[in-house]
Amino acid sequence: MVEKQKQQEIAAAAAATGGSVLNVAALLASGTQVTPQIAMAAQMAALQAKALAETGIAVPSYYNPAAVNPMKFAEQEKKRKMLWQGKKEG
Repeated sequence: MVEKQKQQEIAAAAAATGGSVLNVAALLASGTQVTPQIAMAAQMAALQAKALAETGIAVPSYYNPAAVNPMKFAEQEKKRKMLWQGKKEG
């Protein structure tokens, strides 16, 4: 449970700064042991934050961040909204 919370904090820090590579380097410099899972979680959080900033559409938390491309998901959501909004009159 504690490890998962640490991973979430690391992912949140990666999303806040926008650069997962820099955060992993900062963690290494601070003496924190960085596993491949933590590094991947930080990278995925950074990608999701970038997609949210560019498109305004967030990937739901029930999706596996490693399995879903956030930009493709945002593109699908935009298309879905356009499809179901109905015809515009005029």
